[in-house]
Amino acid sequence: MSRVKAALAEPDEMKRLRLLEEVGAELGREQPLEVKKIIDQLPTVPDKKALSVVLTRKWAVSQPKEALAAALKLPAGVLRRSACGAAIEGWAAHDPAAAMEWAVMKLAGSNRREAVARGAAVWAKSDPLKVAEWAVKHNSQEPGSPSIVIEEVMRTWAVQDPQKAGEWSLKLPAGDFHDLALSALVFRWADDKPEQAAAWLTEHMENDWLVPRVAAIWAATAPAEAANWIMKSGLDQALSPIMLSWADDAPEEALQWCKANVAGDLYAELRHEILGTWAADDGIRALEWVFNLSSPEEAAVAAVPAMEAWLGDSKTPLPQISAWVSAQKTGLVRGVCLQKLAIALEPAFPVQAMTAALKIQDRKLLQETLKIVWTAWRERDALAARTWLNAHPEAQSMIIK
Repeated sequence: MSRVKAALAEPDEMKRLRLLEEVGAELGREQPLEVKKIIDQLPTVPDKKALSVVLTRKWAVSQPKEALAAALKLPAGVLRRSACGAAIEGWAAHDPAAAMEWAVMKLAGSNRREAVARGAAVWAKSDPLKVAEWAVKHNSQEPGSPSIVIEEVMRTWAVQDPQKAGEWSLKLPAGDFHDLALSALVFRWADDKPEQAAAWLTEHMENDWLVPRVAAIWAATAPAEAANWIMKSGLDQALSPIMLSWADDAPEEALQWCKANVAGDLYAELRHEILGTWAADDGIRALEWVFNLSSPEEAAVAAVPAMEAWLGDSKTPLPQISAWVSAQKTGLVRGVCLQKLAIALEPAFPVQAMTAALKIQDRKLLQETLKIVWTAWRERDALAARTWLNAHPEAQSMIIK
């Protein structure tokens, strides 16, 4: 207890937990029966967890069932769950099959799920094929826990020998278990070596449902390479998660890639997504990109998602947006921006909304915007809307036909 008290006096949390783990390891080897008494005296949940996890893991190396019995006496919840998992880990280090069988038969709910996952992770480090076959056998007998096991196995196997793991998983019968094993393998593989995982998938395109997620994982570190792979694979729908990830870091790069590599409806869809993400974060730069497009028609269409995101998702005050839009060069793009601004202003500032609408140069767009904004205003406050209209005969002829 003197060492426990010394650890608790340490103000640095990381050091304190490390000291408690050291005490727990020693207790687990020499005095495990002291566990409950000591844990009850610890002040915080992290302190209790740090000591109990290491203690039960060490204890289970020599006396697994006794360690698990003590773990099950801890309060239900995170302490019991983590201690049971740690005990199964300690047992699995020298007799993984027995540890796993005990966990499946004796534990239930979250305690069982965590225990079998941690036991499987230990077993997989020494013999992934054997534990994978264990999972297949038990899945046919009792679906549930083996699914957790196969995920842990495949993630570990993906680090050790992903090619062999892939060959094994492809031989599994079609179904949920097959898909779970394959996805756990490929996604973990992609975390470390996305280009290798992508190359393997290219050779096994019967599993093309895995492509979008792998592409998204790859995009976190090399979006252009991931996007190029998707284009070669012919699975255009998988470009969207790549572009959303890319837009978060470098939206202009993402847009440039799209302009150079895709066209038609797909380009319009991706541009819409990227500009929406960009404008929510930095509306001015996103709109500057739109205004600089060489095609006025494209710019007018692109302005819509950019303005909607800037007005709706960003924290930029409406007066600031209004001032920026009003200062832009006249033309169709500015008109589209003013329309979106007027619609956004109308619920709280109807007069300012009508003023913004009147700045639109394109007559057709002007008439459309005036009707939308004034009609919405009239539904909320007919007298004020009619009073304003009577004072603006230039708008009246376009609104009242």
